[in-house]
Amino acid sequence: MGFAFQQASQLGAPTVMTNLWNSGKLERNMASLLVDRSLGHIGDLVGALYLGGYDPSKLHEPIFQHPVRTGYIQPHGGFWGLKATGLQVNNGTGPIDLVSGSNYAMLSTSNPLILVSLKTFFALMQVIAPDRMDQIGWYDSGMRAWLQACDDMPVFPPVTLFIDGAPYVMTPEDLLLKSTAAEGLCFFAIGGFDQPAEQEPMWILGTSFFQHRYTLLDYENRVVTIGRSQSL
Repeated sequence: MGFAFQQASQLGAPTVMTNLWNSGKLERNMASLLVDRSLGHIGDLVGALYLGGYDPSKLHEPIFQHPVRTGYIQPHGGFWGLKATGLQVNNGTGPIDLVSGSNYAMLSTSNPLILVSLKTFFALMQVIAPDRMDQIGWYDSGMRAWLQACDDMPVFPPVTLFIDGAPYVMTPEDLLLKSTAAEGLCFFAIGGFDQPAEQEPMWILGTSFFQHRYTLLDYENRVVTIGRSQSL
């Protein structure tokens, strides 16, 4: 099930959420999503989906709200786009800022990785694993990722993503994803992808970003609320 607005659907066809809301089956025009992972596998995600509201008992501080914004790929505002304002890594000697300015960040439940521009991805790799650059491979068409034997993966420093200035910390555990396609192999949770030069810098916040968080999608007010989640 996709969560995009109707403007993004093919030929403007009503989405599942649009049909449910128009038929009066939802108390509120809202969906909420809690995502966790079991055993750290990319495809082994567990969670809870609520349509028409949210469960307050699962939403914990810190809680941030973000307005939905348009971007290069969606001037009609059909996707859940946010304003990414920074990426920071602390390699033990102090915080290093790798991104400044505004980046369009799209929430995605169909991709496990957090994807940034190739320039940002390679800069991040140079900080956390400069001796592993030769292990970067192709994850998908136009996408690059770091994949290697899980036993040979180093302990990553925390990486902080900033959305509208609000910090979202990816812990070392969050950044290690076990592959379900090849036993014993692991992904670094942040990858990079090609972007047209004329395009505004863009991120894709995949399911790795949703881990241990409770996300509320408010269709009526076009606002995303993100808080820490309670364990399932």
